[in-house]
Amino acid sequence: MAAADDIYASRSEQLSSKARRRAAWMRVLAGVLAIGTASLFSACSGGSPKCPKDDGDPCTLDECKAGVAVNSYLGDGHPCFVGKLQGACTEGRCAVPCEMASQCNDGLPCTRGECQEGVCVIEADDYQTAPEDGNACTEEHCIGGKVASWPKPDGSSCPGGECASGVCGSCDVPADCGSATECLEWTCAQNHCVSKFEASGTYIPALDIVGDCQRPICDGHGNVSAEIWPGDKPWSYDACFEWVCVGATPLRAPKIGTNCIMDSGLIGKCSESGACVQCVKDLDCPAEHRCEDSACVKCGDYQPTGDEICGGSCGQCKGTSCDEDSDCASSHCVFTNGFPARVCCTGDCAGICEQCDAMTGTCVAVPKNQKDDSCLGIGLACFNSQCKTMSGYPCVKGTECINGSCVNGTCG
Repeated sequence: MAAADDIYASRSEQLSSKARRRAAWMRVLAGVLAIGTASLFSACSGGSPKCPKDDGDPCTLDECKAGVAVNSYLGDGHPCFVGKLQGACTEGRCAVPCEMASQCNDGLPCTRGECQEGVCVIEADDYQTAPEDGNACTEEHCIGGKVASWPKPDGSSCPGGECASGVCGSCDVPADCGSATECLEWTCAQNHCVSKFEASGTYIPALDIVGDCQRPICDGHGNVSAEIWPGDKPWSYDACFEWVCVGATPLRAPKIGTNCIMDSGLIGKCSESGACVQCVKDLDCPAEHRCEDSACVKCGDYQPTGDEICGGSCGQCKGTSCDEDSDCASSHCVFTNGFPARVCCTGDCAGICEQCDAMTGTCVAVPKNQKDDSCLGIGLACFNSQCKTMSGYPCVKGTECINGSCVNGTCG
């Protein structure tokens, strides 16, 4: 690598200012070709200098928050892309499964893929032939896994004569100047090479890597650049996931609540984890059912029978201790008569001389002669859901007394 740098440095001394600019653009192109999902633009909208460019790691989500670059790991198992290869993020890197080396061709120049222990290993290959840029007076080489280009020394021979400032000095036909590319066309005018550049932003379908959230375009100077393109999303065959582009990063997002087909063949809903389940909310279920652990369950009003349940989103069964009405399937959390505890009951048990049975969770009559909060008068107690006077207390007639007898103005 050091030797290559020395060669590059010595040749760069011969560049004119125009040729230097061209070489700089070619180095930009090298970065695009060598990293399939890398972005040439700042992570911040508008290119804020406070945020650096994409870090080039297909397993990070590159964002700019409050002027600070944040590169968040997508997590183990998240799909990722290396050139045209798709893998999954594993322990911080994009792992592409393979069985043989031929499955590890990422489609990018200056790299070599090998299959090692079932995973593709992509390495720089500086012995590969770098793609030509179309100019007969430039040289292209693979250096450090990237394409580098520089003008040939002035006086170097070209089909039409000699090179001068990175351009063939004379020509008879356009082919003497170089080969046409997607962004560059040559003409020969009065025996001189004249370059014609495609307009900046011209899309180049032949160089596009599908699904990397970018598209190749001409930069207006004869070179290939890249721009973030939200529409260049990977294909998705999963009913419960969709791809979105966040900058130059393809992100896999669940389509929560979308209809899908469960393994049983029935229509279900996509969950937050991307699974096709019976329900994700209560409204996905039939009447009198709730969504509990992604399945529709029938809630027992007071006591479950058959396939009914209590507990969870359905609320507690009757007779179960509770703190408030919402804890109960019956929506009634009632103090038991004679006990400080509250239990789920079939009703509010607010009738005269009515209480909740702590054992059964049902409303029952308060036993005869027992005091109750509904009987507020002096000497009153319960008798068959009525408040009557206990023995020894004043009375006017026998019907007022629990024992039915009023003697000398006192309940007998």
